[in-house]
Amino acid sequence: MTLPLNKYQLAEVKMELADIYLFEEKFNQALLYYSQIEEDLKNDVIGHEASLKAAKTSYFKADFVWAQKQFKELKSAATQLIANDALEYFLLINDNTVADSTLTALKEFSRGDYFIYQNKNQEALEQFQKILTNFKGNEIESITLFRLGKTYEKLGDYTLALSQYQTIINKFEDGIYIDEALYFSAEIYNNKLIDVEKAKALYEKIVFYHEDSIYFIDSRKKYRQLRGDTNL
Repeated sequence: MTLPLNKYQLAEVKMELADIYLFEEKFNQALLYYSQIEEDLKNDVIGHEASLKAAKTSYFKADFVWAQKQFKELKSAATQLIANDALEYFLLINDNTVADSTLTALKEFSRGDYFIYQNKNQEALEQFQKILTNFKGNEIESITLFRLGKTYEKLGDYTLALSQYQTIINKFEDGIYIDEALYFSAEIYNNKLIDVEKAKALYEKIVFYHEDSIYFIDSRKKYRQLRGDTNL
């Protein structure tokens, strides 16, 4: 940072340093550098990325009030990936704040997410399984199943991943994670287990019953491909 860098190069270096501090659980130091990038590049994609990382840092350290304020502002970010990410965390905090004013379950959950950030997948699995045991029937249950599924996918255990998604499909068919459970199950059957019929049936459910899903367009395309349509 003492070298003669332009503001974008300096932001890139600060982002790397902040990411390292976050990985090492030095939350305040990470927030300091993310905030500097936000201030220097307010209306830039890099500035928005730093804002998102700052919001996640606050979330990891269980400062949910501040994190929620940041996620709310980023929901309308110009970059779709940042906006979608911010919306997911905004809803997560909002739903579980209403359901549990003590935020006990959400604190446990954010710890599991932090383990994922650190790539400590086994610790994350144990954390999420503990949440399922201690908070069964609570608002946090469906997103916990989804996180478990994604973590098992990461580890290549597709049978256990599908099991988590199937529980969401069976138990939370009116919940907000139903389309994710259907889509990622379809993806496993389509790309990993090469079971065309099962993949097609799951994509079909998204196409016919979840038109508002962010996975709708991709599911429709893949459904038509598996069905053998020539005009895509």
